[in-house]
Amino acid sequence: MLDYRLIDCAWSRQSIRWCFLISILSVFLTFPFLTLCLILSILVLLSAKYESGRVANLSFCLLSAVVLAPLIATKLPLDRLGNDKAQYLSFMNIMGASGVREFLKVQPELLSFSAIFLAWKIAGPTDVAFFLLFVVFFLLALLAVWRADYRAVPLFLIITLASSAFYSSYGNVIRQAMAFPFIFLLAQEKKRKYMLMFAFLATIAHIPSLMVTMPYVLYRFFGRLVIWPIGVLSGIIFIFSKFFVQGLSVLGGDGGGYLSKKAEIYTNWNSFSVIGVVIMTLAIALVNNIVWKRVLGSHKFDDESIGRGLVYQLLCFSNFCLFPIFATLSLSKVVERVYIYFFVISIFYLSVAIPKIRSDMWKFVACLAIVAYSAFGISKNLLAQDLLYGGQTDKYVTGNLIEIYEFVF
Repeated sequence: MLDYRLIDCAWSRQSIRWCFLISILSVFLTFPFLTLCLILSILVLLSAKYESGRVANLSFCLLSAVVLAPLIATKLPLDRLGNDKAQYLSFMNIMGASGVREFLKVQPELLSFSAIFLAWKIAGPTDVAFFLLFVVFFLLALLAVWRADYRAVPLFLIITLASSAFYSSYGNVIRQAMAFPFIFLLAQEKKRKYMLMFAFLATIAHIPSLMVTMPYVLYRFFGRLVIWPIGVLSGIIFIFSKFFVQGLSVLGGDGGGYLSKKAEIYTNWNSFSVIGVVIMTLAIALVNNIVWKRVLGSHKFDDESIGRGLVYQLLCFSNFCLFPIFATLSLSKVVERVYIYFFVISIFYLSVAIPKIRSDMWKFVACLAIVAYSAFGISKNLLAQDLLYGGQTDKYVTGNLIEIYEFVF
């Protein structure tokens, strides 16, 4: 005979699951951003004891792109210090008038400007074009993190949302954000030919990324022998940039082209706090190395070749970013770009490292600290970024999914 009590019990459990999922979906559709932040916080705290699956974390990659794209894409194109959206609209209009080939004669960043041109061809110089650019390149970056370690996705997302680097790159220096996926892939790659390929793709997305990738690539090719030469070269670059940066246009012989324009921009940019960059860089580097030495270095991993090897690679990458930062201290606009690369690579490193901590207590402390930092960072950045979502970030936070997408389209 059938035991109807067992059937009722199984049916009850299944009904509870469906009711829970429907409730979560309803809350998400009503308050998508707040729901995303809440779920990420819960996942990060639970990751101290439990692991979320590959498919679940992959779905969060897609979900976050859906939720965050309207916030970034609808940034106001006002001509304020540090807001480049008006400039990117100008790029689109120029490429539309003269063609992308003529434009690329003075802009060697082939990948990023081709993507901008393609977005313009699809949607014109509108917020929809920026929506497409964000979705494509943000998803690529998240998929690169997922490829390295799917458990790192919630940590990476919540730390990224709390940092100003997310808003200043995806909402401002868009070409720099386009280089992130290739830098993440380079950092985890073991084969040299693919490392070079990813370094090349990052460079043609955003040329300053070469300053970050080159020291690490040299280290992976030649080992510790390159550390002192890279240090000496950094010192030479610092001296040259301090006293002779205007000579770039002479060396380039471009007569007012790419190099001379960059030299003029970099020598007339004095608003960024270099001292603040130095302090933050040293603090982050200290945290990165403490995590390795005091927490990760004292434990063994279940899979030494994959686990510890990847973490150590990312730590080395973040440490080698210190060379270009100190080499460009006299060029405040450049050091700002390099610092953002260092910061994002450090987020990548911590996101991969923390799930591999063997001690549940230390892992929970780290996750709790990240959630607390993120709660403060997300609220602070949404208040500070008054141009996002058409200058109405409060409506974005409290709006439902249909409302925030109506604002884009």
